[in-house]
Amino acid sequence: VKGLFGELNFTKVNEVKTGMPGVLFTLSGTATGSEKSVKMAVESDSNGNVNFSKIPAGEYTLTETTPSGYVGAGPWDVKVSYGNTTKDKTLGDTVINHPLTRDIAVEKTWSGLPEGKEDIPEAVTIRLYKNDVETDKSLVLNKSNNWKGAFTNLPYIDENGVIKYSVKEDKIAGYQASILSNEDGSKFTINNSYNP
Repeated sequence: VKGLFGELNFTKVNEVKTGMPGVLFTLSGTATGSEKSVKMAVESDSNGNVNFSKIPAGEYTLTETTPSGYVGAGPWDVKVSYGNTTKDKTLGDTVINHPLTRDIAVEKTWSGLPEGKEDIPEAVTIRLYKNDVETDKSLVLNKSNNWKGAFTNLPYIDENGVIKYSVKEDKIAGYQASILSNEDGSKFTINNSYNP
């Protein structure tokens, strides 16, 4: 008895859930009954949609050709039997690629200084934290770098998932620090208000 064909549909997205076009996926394995080798390849369309159709009954492995600059996803197991497609539980309706690395900008601002008062320190040290644990990375911000700097080429994910980065400033006497982050955590602004 010839099994019915199956299909497999999902969307390829990046870390901000935007569809990624032109990513190649390959489904390879053996058809049930005929024992013939099957290999199908599909590229994600302009919206990131991936559609495999007319998949013969059989057991397959789905692989992704990892886009340059991103961490690879997969592989996944896919099985087609009597027109029903069963997929690996880690293969959802979207396949996400995270970048290999990211940069985090840091800017230092000063506020509340009495008029004519210029006694800000010559430099401040900003320390980088990874998942709330201090790293060995730090920045020295000062007037000559316009109180701006960046931590560069930081890993985006580790074995536990997306890494949460944060920063802390070495305490400055006479100032109260407040730290603001933009929505995606790619920039921190540290404001020091005068508080003698």
